[in-house]
Amino acid sequence: MVPVVCDLPAAHQIAGAKLHTSNQPCLQCNISSSDMHNLDYQNWPIYDGGTLKTLGRQWRDAATKELQVELFGKHGVRWSEFFRLSYWDPAQHVVVDSMHASYLGLFQRHCREVWGLDISAKDGAGLVFDPLAKPPSKERMAVGRHILRTGPKSALKALGLGVLSQLCREVGLPHNTKLTIDVLSNSLRAYVRIFSIFHNQKLTDP
Repeated sequence: MVPVVCDLPAAHQIAGAKLHTSNQPCLQCNISSSDMHNLDYQNWPIYDGGTLKTLGRQWRDAATKELQVELFGKHGVRWSEFFRLSYWDPAQHVVVDSMHASYLGLFQRHCREVWGLDISAKDGAGLVFDPLAKPPSKERMAVGRHILRTGPKSALKALGLGVLSQLCREVGLPHNTKLTIDVLSNSLRAYVRIFSIFHNQKLTDP
C-alpha cells in the first residue's frame, strides 16, 4: 500500500495527525492555521516522514495518558498502524482529496475567499482593493505600522478593517473587501513572523 485517498478527517486519522480544522492543519508542512495567507511556499517548513514516525512512536510509548496528551498537543502527531510499513511516508503518501478539493469547491473557496484571488479582480497578482473606499489618514496608518511591528494581536484587530486592509495592501497580502478583521490580522501577524520585520525591516510610508 502506498497512496491513501480519502477525505481530510480520515486522512488525518490514518496519518496520526490532528484534525485539519486544528491549528496544525497540514500533513505536508509544519505551518499553523494563521499561515494560510503565506504564499511563499519556499519558506514552508516541510514535514519529514521519518520525523513524523518518530514522534508517533514517542506518543505510543509514553508512560502515561497525560504524557500522551502533552506530546500530541506539542507535536500534533500520535501513533498510526500505518507507521509499521517501513516504506510508507505519512507526509507524502496521503494524496489530495480531489472530490472535495476540486469538485466540491475547496480550492475555489481558498483561492477566492482566503487568498483574495477572485475572478472579478483585474489581471495581475490577484490583490484587490476597493478604490471607492476612503483611505485611512496618514496618522492612523502610522499608528497601524507601529502596532504591526510591536503591538499585540488585540491592538492590531482594534485598528479596524480600513487600516488592516491598507497594511495588507502595502506588504502585498490579499486584502479584498470580503476578508474579516480576524483573517486580515492573522495574515499580517504571519507576515511579521515569517519575514522577521520586527528586527530586519522597517515599514515606510508608500
